[in-house]
Amino acid sequence: MHAVRAAGTAYMPTSLTLCVLSTAIEPFGRSEGTYGYAVVGYVQLRVNFSITNYMIRRGSMFARKLTTASAVALFALGSVVAQAANVQVTCEKRPDRSRASVDGNNLKPGMYRAILKSGTDHIARSQFEQTVRGEVQFDFDSNQGDVAAGATPIGIRFIVNGRVRGYLVNENFQRVTPIVEVQCRIVH
Repeated sequence: MHAVRAAGTAYMPTSLTLCVLSTAIEPFGRSEGTYGYAVVGYVQLRVNFSITNYMIRRGSMFARKLTTASAVALFALGSVVAQAANVQVTCEKRPDRSRASVDGNNLKPGMYRAILKSGTDHIARSQFEQTVRGEVQFDFDSNQGDVAAGATPIGIRFIVNGRVRGYLVNENFQRVTPIVEVQCRIVH
């Protein structure tokens, strides 16, 4: 924060910076077996304003109202959220098949891989894929036809207790989305 000092007056900020760091994870999509989460990112706003020293010295009502209005505007603008990476995980368990999908969007251009987990010891990792218009899609399947078409292979009994967890990592192996756990669609 910068300040200006005139003889016999108090310091008055001439610029104010508001930094908002939110770690909120907001769910979207509530259908069975499908959940997604958006990580709310870091937003920085910078607002410059100045009020004459005359108004400050006189305790002007206008100066107070302007300062209050500026503070309200800062907090209202602070609620604007930056686009952040989203992940959606879906899965299905059949007696003779397990399959899942991990899809990401709002991603920066680059290479990403999906990690899929179920139970305590079932882990599958896709190959790295390049984003296309900020999106990547990864399929995991126990069906050999789908594996031949590009899906990452998993075992028929990969899905444990009807639940999976999935997330995306970048080429530096840093997780870029939250870990999303979903209840799978069970088909008998």
